[in-house]
Amino acid sequence: MSIVRTGNENFSSGDIHLQEGSGDGTFTLVQEREVDTNLRGGTLADLNDDGRLDVITAGTGGSNGGRPGMWVLLTTTNGQLGTPTLYEGPIGPVVVGDVDVDGDPDLATQGKIAKIAFYLNAGDGTVPVIDDILAAGTPGAMADLNGDGAPDVLAGGPPGEFAVHLNARG
Repeated sequence: MSIVRTGNENFSSGDIHLQEGSGDGTFTLVQEREVDTNLRGGTLADLNDDGRLDVITAGTGGSNGGRPGMWVLLTTTNGQLGTPTLYEGPIGPVVVGDVDVDGDPDLATQGKIAKIAFYLNAGDGTVPVIDDILAAGTPGAMADLNGDGAPDVLAGGPPGEFAVHLNARG
């Protein structure tokens, strides 16, 4: 998978490329999906428990066109990327972890101003927002830092700022 920003600060757009490796270090484009967001990164997780990794990405909108948001593309049974589903609002990189400790991968990303948005996986490929918490920065990783069995969120902000958000669900 590769993510390509094709828009600018005025009109946002991005392409998500599904590529197949040839085994010699080269790749062939298999499929391309376009979204109206300036993509800032992506990650993979099996959101609907079908054994196939799905694509999650997010980015900003333009001042005259496009939308800020997180896009989820479920992988189809034939290995293609499904139709992109938009969750409007989040703009930053997406991190994956089992926030509610139910066995399904959940998502965290930079939400609205000074917030981290958490999306708890419904198990069917949908990830409705559950909570926007007041928190500094953009999530960079989820990991169980205090050994309680629940992933905590590490977030960075402007240069020199860093935060650890401990999960109380463990």
